Amino acid sequence: MFYPYFNTALEELDPDVHQLIQLEAERQRRRIILIPSESASPVAVREALGSTFQNIYAEGYPTEDTRWMTEGEILDYRTRLAFYRRYSDPRYYKGVEYADTVEALARRRCAEAFATDEFSPDDIYVNVQALSGAPANNAVFQALVEPGDTVMSMDLLHGGISRMVHRPTVRENTSTLCPTPLIVKQGKLIMRR
Repeated sequence: MFYPYFNTALEELDPDVHQLIQLEAERQRRRIILIPSESASPVAVREALGSTFQNIYAEGYPTEDTRWMTEGEILDYRTRLAFYRRYSDPRYYKGVEYADTVEALARRRCAEAFATDEFSPDDIYVNVQALSGAPANNAVFQALVEPGDTVMSMDLLHGGISRMVHRPTVRENTSTLCPTPLIVKQGKLIMRR
């Protein structure tokens, strides 16, 4: 029967993979990782990311009105669920009422954290959905760089992280940008052509 595996801990179900995870956790605890795209996340963050929310697909966003709600209004489950059941949800798939709540809560908390005297939390638009580095880099390049501009980045073997300026097979935007990797040679920074 398949169901017993749903409640079986990884350590019991697959001790080898569990052991590898423990070894990686220990490696991260003992070393300083200086790769900008990698960071050590707290246990609470890993718990949230590994929660049952990862089992659902919540394409789209919570209702727009949740951007202006207080934390208390967002956490008023009875009212929010009544609204959800009556008016449904703007997301493509249904059954995401609790995902809506946690995402709205995260958006509100983030807006409050970045609010200033000049910009209130209601003036700040926040997207807390995960985004990988490549689309994020492309968004920045498209917003700030003109076609034909030179974009410099350290070569991967010299501490760089942007794949855009490395390996022609994975270059994005090479038709509009002039990617130029930098290398360190005898203590000096040199453009590699």
